[in-house]
Amino acid sequence: MALNQVIYLDTNILVYLLENHPNYGMAIADTLRDRCDKGEALTSSTILITEFLAGSPGGSISNLRAVPTLSFYPVDETVAVRAAELQKKHALSIGDAIHLATAVEVGAKWFYTNDVRLAKIVKHYIEIMEIA
Repeated sequence: MALNQVIYLDTNILVYLLENHPNYGMAIADTLRDRCDKGEALTSSTILITEFLAGSPGGSISNLRAVPTLSFYPVDETVAVRAAELQKKHALSIGDAIHLATAVEVGAKWFYTNDVRLAKIVKHYIEIMEIA
């Protein structure tokens, strides 16, 4: 599923956005609004739903559904195999491996995260977007 001009969102980005993080919330909102206005799409793995609902106090699926242009890509066999390879190669957590594998599978142009360790690995595969 190769898409053009796709921004892959790591879970921390949506947590900061939807919980209106005092340092990052507005910067992320402004960046995503600007990018979506330019026709860029947002995507993530379905694993984000699990991570968000489990880790965000008061978070709900309706919060996620309210993010314009955000779509979710399922963890299918291709993603699972690639995630296992990435997990072994880079000693990633299963969640981070699934995120990176999904981003590669969908052909994301950018990977938006605030996870410094993950970003160092992702940059070998996809361009990193930094919080402004």
